[in-house]
Amino acid sequence: MTRANDRSNKGLTRAKILKIDYRTHPDYQFKLKTQDRVNAYIRYFKALVVVLIKHTTHYVLLTPDERASNIFKFSIDVAKRHFNHFRGYDERKVTLRSRAIVDKLKNDGIAVVNLNNVDTESLKNSCMRSIDTLRLKRGHCYGGRKFSESRETLRVDHDKDLYKLFGDAFRSTGILSAISAYLKKECRLVEVTPQINDETDNFWRQDGGGDGQRCSYIHYDAYGDHIKVIVYLNKVEKMEDGPFSYVKRSHIGVSKCMSLLGRIVDESGMSVRDEYSRKLFSSLPGFLQVKCAFGNDLSVDDVSAVEMLKREDVIYGEPLCAIVFDVRGFHRGGMVDRGERMVCTCVIG
Repeated sequence: MTRANDRSNKGLTRAKILKIDYRTHPDYQFKLKTQDRVNAYIRYFKALVVVLIKHTTHYVLLTPDERASNIFKFSIDVAKRHFNHFRGYDERKVTLRSRAIVDKLKNDGIAVVNLNNVDTESLKNSCMRSIDTLRLKRGHCYGGRKFSESRETLRVDHDKDLYKLFGDAFRSTGILSAISAYLKKECRLVEVTPQINDETDNFWRQDGGGDGQRCSYIHYDAYGDHIKVIVYLNKVEKMEDGPFSYVKRSHIGVSKCMSLLGRIVDESGMSVRDEYSRKLFSSLPGFLQVKCAFGNDLSVDDVSAVEMLKREDVIYGEPLCAIVFDVRGFHRGGMVDRGERMVCTCVIG
């Protein structure tokens, strides 16, 4: 595995990068009507309700099967997540291998681990079966495919073998105990999501993205109480292959208030950059204008954007290269210009 732009992040603060003045931003200047403001507030309020429900139920920490269960079982699973959240984690369980991962997560927000010392053939074969199934559902499309159509979250009861293989791999490599120590709670594998991206995808090119926007698709995840592990399933060796990248140390200095506001805007759909969404977003008062998906709104000449790009850590790797990262940090990936990139994204929390 190799990296690019692997430098320290001193002097670069999260707050400085996220300080975007949308009141003067050229892409957000509209003649607003009363109805626009009403529509924006209605959408914002609906999203607020959804975010509060997801937050109180620890929704992102439930498996796909638990989310789809009946209300009685769902309530029990939610109670278990709450109990686990306050129980903590015994750091005496942390091995030296796990400690190295914990230190990288604390310092940089990201660690890279090779899974080649596990049952690689079984893991590869099981992953590729899920990729083949996704490929059939995904079909062929040129320029109109949604981001969600390139991925599919697997249910535990349908893909027990793959969940077990990943669980065993994360335990044997120290990833699972490292994440538990980092988040200070007993963690488990929550989701496995195969994903295929190729040059026909345009989710990152739309509305200011692509070659003309160097910060295209940089974002942080709306719900940040978990860790993600992206596992390459094919070789990623050039920028054209759509490697994952991470702005080191951008996970430091997270404001819970700002994260909540960004979560609501993302849930409302007003963070996307089509004209109507930008118009609704501009209808909100300035203190509510916070996005998790902010990259396309950064000017290429912005000093903090230029500095951030200098600190962007690009990860190249062989199949079964596992990238462990704090989702609160700034990241992007899957921006393929040649061939295709296949990964499995795993949520642990």
